[in-house]
Amino acid sequence: MNPATKSSFRRAVCAGVAAVVAGTVALPSAAEAQNQPGGTGSELNPPVPAPPQKVTTNFAALAEAFFLAALIVGVNLIPSKRGHQD
Repeated sequence: MNPATKSSFRRAVCAGVAAVVAGTVALPSAAEAQNQPGGTGSELNPPVPAPPQKVTTNFAALAEAFFLAALIVGVNLIPSKRGHQD
């Protein structure tokens, strides 16, 4: 092998070794950062929903709904006047 080829081969080998070492070092540290059993004790847990509140009936809204329903039914019961022959 000529000196130029040896130099480029050494660079490629060094770059490959550096990539393998970086990957070997980086991956476990990222995985360990997610959950440390003896560390701060803060684990990732799903949120707990709040207990449901008691349902209260709004009397004014209920009275308005019944009033509007009675009004609609009452208007529909009014007979129509026929002013001309069909």
